[in-house]
Amino acid sequence: MIESIRSYMDDQITAFQFDEDLTETCLATSDETVRWVANEVWFYYDDLREHYIVASRAVWNYLNRLLLLLASDASIEAATVRREWHGGQLVAAFSLACFLCAAALVPAARRPELLALVIPLGAVSMAIRWWNARRRKRKLATARAELVPFTSIRSMFLIRRRTEGFVKKRYPDVIASRRIRWVGEEVLLGGYRILIWVILSPFVVLVQMFPDRVSEARVVTPDQECARDALSLHA
Repeated sequence: MIESIRSYMDDQITAFQFDEDLTETCLATSDETVRWVANEVWFYYDDLREHYIVASRAVWNYLNRLLLLLASDASIEAATVRREWHGGQLVAAFSLACFLCAAALVPAARRPELLALVIPLGAVSMAIRWWNARRRKRKLATARAELVPFTSIRSMFLIRRRTEGFVKKRYPDVIASRRIRWVGEEVLLGGYRILIWVILSPFVVLVQMFPDRVSEARVVTPDQECARDALSLHA
């Protein structure tokens, strides 16, 4: 896994080869930390378009932290999952109720006009998604996202100090201007996604009514695991 990530960051392999390497590694191991890292990295390349690494400086630093995690003796603790409620779910429920009432009032002979009702519903669902994204971004900012998956600067530096041979890869300025797709293609793809979103908006809003599933994971060292096991035995 370390070699694959480093090769991708060094422009030695493309996204397709990187995706194959990650899949093979996950199939060959039962290590939860390796599987978790593979799942995290999946969000930072396109497995439908052949390309070399495209990453901002923040993403590059995150990949470096994942490399540090893999190279160390630390591991990812099993994620804790919780349900989160917020105002967006109330808006989604109200919007869906209005849509269903309006649909029930449309005469059977004018059922094709139901398609017009999904347009405002789609706008509402996209607004809810945008609001949720902004809310998560603010939460990450307050939680010091630049340290993820580590919980503090101290813990990150302690792990780095005890990981011999680890060298942080410097961000190459040459990749700052790279794009996976040209601008016109991004616009067309974005329009297609919006169209599909609007058509499926009743189902999207239905999903948005339910509480968000929030999972949290943190890095733990063998020392921390032993200390916690000792406390549990003592208790």
